[in-house]
Amino acid sequence: MNTQNNQESGNGADNVNINFDPSLYGDASSVNEITEIMSEDRGDLLDDDDLRLEVEYFLESRAINESTPVRDRLTIGLNLLGRFFSQTNTRDHAVGGLFCQYAIEQGRILIHLKVWVQSLDLKWELWAADHLKFMGERTRQQYMLMAKRTDVWPYAFLGKERLLLLISATRHTEGEDPAGTLLREFNLIPDPTSEYSISSFKADVDAALAVVRARKAGVNVDYGKIRKLVEIGTEPDSRMIRDMAVIQKNGGSVDKYLDRRFMDQGEDDTDLLDPQMRIEHFVKLSSRIRSTINVILKHSDLASKIDREQVETLEAKVAELKAFIKTN
Repeated sequence: MNTQNNQESGNGADNVNINFDPSLYGDASSVNEITEIMSEDRGDLLDDDDLRLEVEYFLESRAINESTPVRDRLTIGLNLLGRFFSQTNTRDHAVGGLFCQYAIEQGRILIHLKVWVQSLDLKWELWAADHLKFMGERTRQQYMLMAKRTDVWPYAFLGKERLLLLISATRHTEGEDPAGTLLREFNLIPDPTSEYSISSFKADVDAALAVVRARKAGVNVDYGKIRKLVEIGTEPDSRMIRDMAVIQKNGGSVDKYLDRRFMDQGEDDTDLLDPQMRIEHFVKLSSRIRSTINVILKHSDLASKIDREQVETLEAKVAELKAFIKTN
């Protein structure tokens, strides 16, 4: 192979003649194409043509006679809605799993391409930037990451985002089955023969991942308490984990904090933070605000996205704080 010629042409990609037009791919779907597909749908995705027809008849008032009592109409409507919701919910989970599986398969194709590109002494990232313009760099990297982690393939039904979180949580776990090791720790290996709710399993996994993130921050949390919060739609985010870290560092009870959050239906309750802990929060918050402002000042296009009223409110509160400090 003539390496010199490759070097003279920059990344060497021009020396590889490929009959491929990237403009034909990517997210180039037109509005017309999408609306046409939607208009032609007869319940194909639901795999239940009869149900789709029932819905159409109901909405067009053909399923209910004008003389039908209102209570009977409610019964008919509720029954239809329940079956429709159940079927669409099931298909929604299935579609997410399928697309995750498709992402893994695309990642495997990408891995093959990378091997062949490198065999030509070409730089993969430069070659990909030239030839894979229809696929974003982040998307490409995520797909390849999922493809490399064969231990997560059995859990594609969780969807792409959860699979990526599972990969991140087990990044430094040794062994041939890091994902399985984590899930087994929380007794979360699904039984294909059981009627285990997919929604419940996803919530269980979310709670387990939250516990792992908390551990990485040095916070000891009870899985059961985290799971209860996830159940009511309050999945611990980075801010909540930081709060727990502060509480634990200052001798407070993380369990009580989680119990209070659950009783308050997930609402943030800072009453468990004593004045000294609040000061520590203030210092960290001030640092983040300064960093954020510095970033905004370097990007004029962000100015229009800032709520001027919020800035003025913050300015007034800071002035109030300065006056308080000066007189005390």
